[in-house]
Amino acid sequence: MAVYNSEAIKFLLENYKINKIILSREITLKEIEELVTEFSATQFEVF
Repeated sequence: MAVYNSEAIKFLLENYKINKIILSREITLKEIEELVTEFSATQFEVF
């Protein structure tokens, strides 16, 4: 499941034991930076 926005990340973190988020390749570097900053305790992967 690819993640596109902070709402999806919040949902996954609140409802599942997620330890890594894989971001969609369609999001921009600016969006990646914002998400990583907002969820600093979460591991991220980007392809």
